[in-house]
Amino acid sequence: MPDQEKIEFLELGEVAVRIDQTAGDGVASAPEHVPFTDEDENALSHKCLDCEAIYLIGHSRIHGTKRSFEDLRDQLQLRLEEDHVAGRQHRSLVPL
Repeated sequence: MPDQEKIEFLELGEVAVRIDQTAGDGVASAPEHVPFTDEDENALSHKCLDCEAIYLIGHSRIHGTKRSFEDLRDQLQLRLEEDHVAGRQHRSLVPL
C-alpha cells in the first residue's frame, strides 16, 4: 500500500483505531500508543452500537493517561453516533 494512504497518530493523546479496516480505509495506526487491557492483558475493544465497527482504544506508551477506558469508550461512542446521524463513514483513526 502506498505511503500516502497510511495514516498514523503520533500525538500524545488518546486514540481509537479501527481494527476491522478495509483496504479502502487506508491503513491507520498509532505506533506510540498501547491499547487498554484487562487483568489478563487482553486488549479491550469497543464495537459501535449501531454497526459492526470495532475499535481499540490506546494511550501514549510513554505518558500514559489519567482517563479511564470507560470514559474514552463513551466519548468514542458519541463520535460514532455523530457519524451515523450525519451519514458519514467511520474514520479508521479517531483522536479522543
